[in-house]
Amino acid sequence: MSSGGRREGAGRKSKFGEKTVVLRIPESMLEIVQIHLKSLHNQNDIVTNSLDNVQNQKIVSIQAIVSKYEANANDSPRWVQAKKLIADLKKALS
Repeated sequence: MSSGGRREGAGRKSKFGEKTVVLRIPESMLEIVQIHLKSLHNQNDIVTNSLDNVQNQKIVSIQAIVSKYEANANDSPRWVQAKKLIADLKKALS
């Protein structure tokens, strides 16, 4: 059994979830930079959540359209391709 040395997964984890770099700043600016980084991190979370909400709304709209066309589809030859498309869309959206 080894002790010490480099081990996979050991060490402090990044607060940002990605690789970081060392940056030297004046001590008097430390608090300002920390506040700014936290603000940027929070804004990124807000933007990501907003984009997820927009994407979910689009998916719901597409599902409604697919349901509407599926309800109107009949057995005529004109609807054969549309039925295939509806089936593919339903599979992709589920």
